[in-house]
Parts: sequence; C-alpha cells; structure tokens
Amino acid sequence: MVTKWSGSIDIGITSLSPETMTFPSTMTDILDGSTHMWSGSSINNIQLDRDLDDCTVGDTIGIMLSDTDTLVFYYNGDKLSVSINLKDLHVRNTDHLYGVVDIYGRCREVSICERGFTEKRPSIGDFELMTQPGSITENRDDIMQQTRMILLVLKEIAVIDIYGACHLVQKFLLLPTIVLNDQLKHIFGDHLASHGTAEVFKYMLDELQNREQTQTDWDATRVIHVACGYYSDASMKFCRHIGQSGILKDMLDDLQRYQTSYMDHENFHTLIASEIIVLHNCSKAADNKHIYDEQDTVNRIIPFTTAEDVNLAATALLTLSYIVQPGDLSYLDASQSVVCFLLQRLQNSLDDPRLRSDGFTTLELVVGLGNLAQHDNNKISITTKGAVPLLLNIMERELPLEQECAINTLGTLSKLESNRKNILKAPGVIPQLSKLTEHHNAAINAAANRALLLLTKATSTEVKKPVNSSPHGCDYRALCKRFKESIGLSDAYFEEAYNMCYCNNCHIVRGDELYYLRGEPPKYYGLPIGWCRFALKVPARASALQVFRKWHVAFHGTVLGAVAPILECGDLCLPGDEVMGGKKLGEREGHFNEDFKPEYFDTKQVFLSPSIRYAGCGAYAGPSQFKDSVTRKTYEARVAFQVCINPDSYKVHPQTIGAESEIDSKFNNQELEWFTKQRGCLIIYGLLVNLQ
Repeated sequence: MVTKWSGSIDIGITSLSPETMTFPSTMTDILDGSTHMWSGSSINNIQLDRDLDDCTVGDTIGIMLSDTDTLVFYYNGDKLSVSINLKDLHVRNTDHLYGVVDIYGRCREVSICERGFTEKRPSIGDFELMTQPGSITENRDDIMQQTRMILLVLKEIAVIDIYGACHLVQKFLLLPTIVLNDQLKHIFGDHLASHGTAEVFKYMLDELQNREQTQTDWDATRVIHVACGYYSDASMKFCRHIGQSGILKDMLDDLQRYQTSYMDHENFHTLIASEIIVLHNCSKAADNKHIYDEQDTVNRIIPFTTAEDVNLAATALLTLSYIVQPGDLSYLDASQSVVCFLLQRLQNSLDDPRLRSDGFTTLELVVGLGNLAQHDNNKISITTKGAVPLLLNIMERELPLEQECAINTLGTLSKLESNRKNILKAPGVIPQLSKLTEHHNAAINAAANRALLLLTKATSTEVKKPVNSSPHGCDYRALCKRFKESIGLSDAYFEEAYNMCYCNNCHIVRGDELYYLRGEPPKYYGLPIGWCRFALKVPARASALQVFRKWHVAFHGTVLGAVAPILECGDLCLPGDEVMGGKKLGEREGHFNEDFKPEYFDTKQVFLSPSIRYAGCGAYAGPSQFKDSVTRKTYEARVAFQVCINPDSYKVHPQTIGAESEIDSKFNNQELEWFTKQRGCLIIYGLLVNLQ
C-alpha cells in the first residue's frame, strides 16, 4: 500500500475482450461495451455495504456470477447483503464476460486467489507470541497483519462465546497498548477501523445487552467500552466507524435511560462514564455530527454536566462544547469546580512528558477550554482561576498546534472587555504575544497578531470600521483588489457587494469566529483568514437548490493561470476535460499526471478542503509574483476558490501532501481532503487572494 494517496481499487465485469479493447486511464471512464465496476461503495449507483476505498493490505475482494446470472459480492470472505441481477444492469449476453480490476490510489498490487480460497485462521497461540513484551512492531504492514489476525479470530469467537471474545479484546487489544506511543495507537486504530472492529463491537454489545445483566455482563461491557474509548482517542477513522456502526446511538439511548438513576448503582455510573468518554472522542469527527444532531444529543448530555462526579461533569461539558449550535452557548455554563478541575488537568498534562492527564492531551484541554470560553461566564472564571499562566507556558514551548490553540483560547478570553484587564495583569502576556508575531510558523504568527488586536484594540461592538491608513478602508483589501485588477478578469464575473476581507484586522473588527457551520447535515469550514474574497455571481440554480443553506463550504486552491479558464467554464473541471477553445486540461507542472505519477494514482478528480490552510498550500495554490504599483513592493500571490458543494457528492480522505503534523487545529488530518468526480455538484462563489 502507498499510504500517501487516497482510494484503492475498483473491481467489476466487462463484455470487452482484453485482446481487442483499448485500455482507458480508468475503467470507470470507459464508454464502449457493457462495463460495470464496484467503485467505492456502489456499482451503477446501487449502494453496497462495503467501501473499497477502505481496503488495506491483506484484504480479499470477490465477485461471483451465480447460475441465476446474479452478481454476488464478497469482502474478506463475508458475503455482502446486496446482490445484483445482470438484467438490472442491462447486460444481455452473459456468455462472454470478463473480470476486471482497476488498481489506483494507495493500492500497489493485487494477487489473484484460487476459487474457493480460504485463509488459514490464526490460533490463540499466534496471539500469545504476537503480544509478548518486545513483540509490538512499528512496521505498518506488520501492524496491519496483526490487527487483521486478531479480528479474524474475534469475529468467530464472538458468535459462540461472548465472554471469551471480551477476554480476547482485553488481552490482545487493550493490554498490548500499554507500550504503544501515540503514533502506533493511531496506526492500530486505523487498521482496526478498516477491518470492521466497530461492527464486531456493536454485535458484542448487543449480545451483552440481551443477557440477564449479571456482573460478568457489566464487566464485559466495560471492556468493550474501554476499547472503544481507547481507539477513538487515537484514530479519527475509528471514530467515524463507531458512528457508522450504530454504537453512538446505543450509547445516547443509555444516557437517556439512566439519566436519573446513574448514581443509584455503581454499574450504571461506570457505564455512563465510559460512554461519555467515547461520545467526547467521537464528537470531534465531522462525519458524526449528523448523528449527534439526529439523536438530540445536547439534551441527553445536559443532565450530566452538573453531576456530583466532577470528572463526569467536565467530560460531558467538553463533549457539548464540540456539538452545540452557536445559538445554544448557554448550555456551556460551567461550574467553578469544573473549571478548576480542567485547569488542574491542564497543569498535570504540562508536567507529564507525554503531555497527558487522565486520558486527555494538553491539546484537547486547551481546545476544550477555548470552546467553553465562548460562554461569557466561563471567560471570567477560566481567567480568574489561573488559565493565563498555563496558556503562556504552552506558548513558550515549540509545539506548533498547541501554541496556536493556546493563543486562540487567550484571544477568545479577550473578547469580553471586562476580562481584558485581568488578562493584561498576568506578567508577560504582551511580550510573549509580540514575540510570537515574528514566529516562522504562519498560523502562530497570525494567531498572535489576532490576540494582540483583541487585547489592545476595540471590537466590532465599539467601532464601525477597521483602523488603518487607507482613506477607502482596509489597506490589505485595497492591495488585493489591485492584484485582482492586474489579472485582467472581466467585472461581469463579480458581485462586489459580497466582497469580504479576512485579514486579521477586519476579522477582529467584525467580531467573526474562526470556524462556522454550514449545510444539511451541518459541517464546519474555516474562514480563510489572511485572504481576501472577491465574490462571484452565482447561477440561478444556486437559489433554486438553496446551496447557501443546504450545501457545505469548501476551498479549491489553484494557480493563477487557471483562474480565467475556470471562470470561463463556470465550474471546476477534471483533468482531461476539454474546455472552451479546445484546450484540454491537464495537471499543472509539479503535480502528478498520466505520464508522471505513482502507477495507480487517480488524478481525474476535483480536490477540495474545508480548510484554506490545506487548499491554499503550495501543493495546490502555487505561488506567483506580483509587484504592486502603489507600495512598489513585490508580493508572493496565491489564489483559490470558495465553493459550495453538495453534501452527498464527495468523499472524505486523509491529507495527501505528506504532512507530518496537524495542518489545521479544527480538522484532523484524516478529514482534510474532500474529492469528487461528480459534475454539477459544485457552485463557485468566491475568488480568494492571498498576498505575502
């Protein structure tokens, strides 16, 4: 497997003979004959219950044509619930059909198995050797094989001996993790998700729920919950699979069932405490947000935010902080005891070499405090109880994501005017922020500048316009406008009334947040801080489809030379498309193309992101030079498009630019890249410009 890319294989049937057909770049694009491919989680828009893009090393995929001319699908030996008759695919001649596999993306090679192939099932003895001290490997392929072996046996044992299966989970999925670092936990979690562990856990929990609820049943349930909590803390992919399995819904039902009785029995309390940990971890996965909304999660968690168990109350509040709507911030009002508890946890994490305290990382605690600080009462209590020295401590450490989030939390605390005096009393605040405005990391630099503006300048409730030297408004906006005019684009494309500058100064004056929700189901996107948007006129279908209410917001970085062709076309095109004037689009220089790419990488897609930090990086928004006639300075210019995208039209995958650290503090790297092959699912509504 090539871990950097997304996607894996397509598999299907074709009536075209391999001896005479002309092979296309991808089988999904072929127009001749009768070809039907299982691509992703569907074949001919018929949904299957397995996604080929989740394949990993060692998986087995199969398609069988039965005697009744029905296609039957297999994934790792399991027969899928959906089968398709060839008549439904309009295949008339079944005498000459060929199997076809299209290898691309992360997949490097496949092996053809003999018909009736069955794997040798590993034994418990294999596990005993595998989990001995010193046997935990750091090789990704070995980890994949180990997790696969565990799941093969676990699936079989769970059906015949539920307690034995729980013992396996404890011994082979939990005990070995004592020696795992965060990176290995992440790898294990990803592979467990790929092999359907969440579905196995769901089956086991259902079986235990249907029993007599003896102490053994409670203890076994606890083991599964701890495993869910451990790996959802490590892997965003595992979080998404927990949501897809139905476990989150069951846990939320438990919260409602025990909300008035969880203190009456130790088992009830233990159940609720372990479930809220899982709900907290999974609330950070964007794809789970619709589950929380549909299940009325806010109202189900609220009773636990005032629990006598301050640990439980704090975790419940942190969970709420990820899922409440902007209009429901009153639910985040935290007691003094919860605030003190979280600050003590933060202090303990800073004293720990792993930057952890009771299962929570320094980063989680800083982000959580920043979320809770959206409530004005919390702003005051978090500040007066000693948060500022802890945030300054984090800012002094060379931990980019933690530093940025600490600065952002300090900025949120500064939005309340009466709180600023208390913040400024802490020694070293202004000098530390001033120092960070010169930081080599652009995100830290920008965050420090925003925090300084909040602490030293008035907000939008106190002034009407930005403070700057330009008589016509913001200097940065004027600079970006001169750049836009230098490109020579027709004014007919633009809707000037909706232009927006996202420089730090304008952002602070408007009182904007950094991230907003949009769409049905709602998903977050980040404001393009540091960019200036020149609004584009949108087609009538934007209003007809209510895209600004129902669709998601994303960004697409590109090069300057592609801006005019995209506007002329009115859409983001796929490489290989022929646009107006007969020009055939190709991947830009420096990007992979048909002549230069990993052998099976699929370049024929549109790539987007909910974060401008990702979409606007050099791999996508290649820089150009701009010499301004007014300032007489030369700037590095980057361009991108802001778009609305149909929520059902795209897939979410990990970043593919080889980043070794988190790119955006709001989005996990596993959720940063969106891609689609569908046409007509995008509406471009803004040209973004960034000048440095």
